[in-house]
Amino acid sequence: MALKDVRALFRSSMESIGYEEWPDSFDFSNIPQSALDDRFHIEDGSISFAAQHQAFEVNYPLTIRVFKKGGLSPTQAVDDGLDIADSVLAVVLAPANRFGAGIKGVVINSVLPEPYSASDDNDVIIKLEFTAKLICSF
Repeated sequence: MALKDVRALFRSSMESIGYEEWPDSFDFSNIPQSALDDRFHIEDGSISFAAQHQAFEVNYPLTIRVFKKGGLSPTQAVDDGLDIADSVLAVVLAPANRFGAGIKGVVINSVLPEPYSASDDNDVIIKLEFTAKLICSF
């Protein structure tokens, strides 16, 4: 398993439920408000390795941000965001996705609905933090 396969797994999972990836891998703040709806962004964390016999156990932290435009109120935006989080978790944590192809497991660490900006709290970002666990031989 190549490290980039982890991103590919999350990307295909998100696309399977109708979301489109924002192409800038390093900066999600440049998504124009007009393009917010049903977009996602993948951010990689610091990947750690631990030697294990002739292979390495790899912990690959990854954050997915899902963008949703226009709740009727901030409360509705948070509720909508949590519904989106449920949908993402159902597909990403499905056994067929979180085990196999060199992936030992995927763990959800946190879910946080956030306002898109301080001036517009009806648009929401759902921040989901995961750790993918792999066994790799290089």
